[in-house]
Amino acid sequence: MTPSWTASRQCEDAVVLINTVRAETSRTSHSPTRVLTRRATRTLRHSSIQRGHALALASMVSACEDYCQAALTELVERGLAANVTGERLWDAVIDSTFTSWTGHLQLWGRWGVEVLKSHEYKAFQGFIAARNSAVHGLGELTRIQRRKSKVQDEIRATGLRISGTRVVIDEVALGLCASAAINFVTYIDRELDTLLQPQK
Repeated sequence: MTPSWTASRQCEDAVVLINTVRAETSRTSHSPTRVLTRRATRTLRHSSIQRGHALALASMVSACEDYCQAALTELVERGLAANVTGERLWDAVIDSTFTSWTGHLQLWGRWGVEVLKSHEYKAFQGFIAARNSAVHGLGELTRIQRRKSKVQDEIRATGLRISGTRVVIDEVALGLCASAAINFVTYIDRELDTLLQPQK
């Protein structure tokens, strides 16, 4: 029998943040996103609604990343307790592992949690790529993303649309992102709760 799970305070906070960003963006949006044709024009005319949607999606993804890093840190630091050598080694791991999102998620595998293979992560990973296009590509696929059909497939698998090289981030996209983000955060929280249970 699987023990019951109660969301941690940090998980609840992440879910509230995701839902708040979603709700506030919905209240301030009144017209659909527009797809412009020329990059210079698009950059100059990028409407506040488009920027708002892109920033909202970036905030939701960042909330997930922040929670996952905090959860992994809690797991390891509880295990270290007062082990000074272990703490110093952990500091070195943080410096190298947390600079890469994939490296961070792979580290969960040391405790038997295969995050990268989970349904929850696979449903969420395309939003990470969409966030990268919003932040690093001004709403367009970055040069690297344009060369990788796998990344474009991940974005489309979330239900997001790509129009030319632009990732369309609208109300529908935000709803999809919020749902996937909450599912991912609660998945990590359940795994953390299981790992922190006293061993029998």
